[in-house]
Amino acid sequence: MSQRRTGLDSPSTQGDDYTSDKHAAMLSHSREETADRGDWFRAPRLLYSHQIPQWQHDNEYILGGYRPTSESTWLSVASLSYLHNQTINAYSHLIGALIFVSLPYYFYDSPKFRHWRACFYAGFGLSSIIFVVHGLVLHGWELQRSRMSLVWMGWMATSNLVGAAIYATRVPERWAPYRFDLCGASHQLFHIFIIAAAVIHFDGLVVAFRIIRSNPGPCHAF
Repeated sequence: MSQRRTGLDSPSTQGDDYTSDKHAAMLSHSREETADRGDWFRAPRLLYSHQIPQWQHDNEYILGGYRPTSESTWLSVASLSYLHNQTINAYSHLIGALIFVSLPYYFYDSPKFRHWRACFYAGFGLSSIIFVVHGLVLHGWELQRSRMSLVWMGWMATSNLVGAAIYATRVPERWAPYRFDLCGASHQLFHIFIIAAAVIHFDGLVVAFRIIRSNPGPCHAF
């Protein structure tokens, strides 16, 4: 005899349908995740300058090759995988950063660069002369001498330069072998001069601050 089909399936059939639906949902979700991950590295259609938001405008002469606004960190990182008008800029920053991060390990670990290290240190410090000269040209010696504590800054520079010179020339240990191995070597003296320069710099800033604060209308001098 044939069985009459009712509106209710048997428990085993319901379980099979549930398992099948659950598997289908999981498969669909997995495919969606895979598709989303694939979208990270899929090059979008690049835009022209008139299609991008106003805040994204930087150079009116670059008319095409713009990435669409993604509002996604992952999509922004993934944009490194295709060509657009910022690709070279992005990679030049990344490569440059890697070079400058790796150079110190080679530059500072080699004794033959001792003189260059001292020159770089002194050069970075002396670069502040540019701003001092600019202030002197605009406001004159009398005002800037007090507002910038130029006498203090001069002593700070002297201490830094003397320390750098001692470090570069490796005195006094080069004059008296073994005598300064534990105490009084050039690197140790260099640190002392640098600490002294920092103290002088701080004192000069305090003096300049007090002078500026004691003037009831410092902006009137300009």
